[in-house]
Amino acid sequence: MSSCATWSGDWTTPLRSADPRLLATLEATVGAEQRTSDALLVAVRALALRRLPDTPPLGEVASALGLSVRSQQRKLSLSRTSFVEVLDEVRRDHAEQLLDEGVLTLGEIAARVGFAEPASFTRAWRRWRGEAPSRRRRHGSALTPRRGR
Repeated sequence: MSSCATWSGDWTTPLRSADPRLLATLEATVGAEQRTSDALLVAVRALALRRLPDTPPLGEVASALGLSVRSQQRKLSLSRTSFVEVLDEVRRDHAEQLLDEGVLTLGEIAARVGFAEPASFTRAWRRWRGEAPSRRRRHGSALTPRRGR
């Protein structure tokens, strides 16, 4: 306990042995890792979107990016996400775009984003957005064309 009391005031005191070059190197390394993670996220999203309505296997995406499955998983975890979460985001974002366009039925949108049944899509949409997709369509952009329902 006494060591905690000793350390409590020391956090604001600059270190005498601080090395500005080491700090710059560490910041550059962390920055490079973040840029790599961001680029990986963009690439995984692009591959997943291109494959919709199918779900690309993890190994296929990793191979296309020149990574092992484990390396891809590790790099995605640096971005605090996973392959499954990225695929889910791609499906959600594409469904949102299709809903806002207002041209396709809910069943057609469900099929285009990889759901076998409209009910499965509706459940996923409720999980993503907390409301039914039909509500999004009714209250979406007033500028988008609507097909009669």
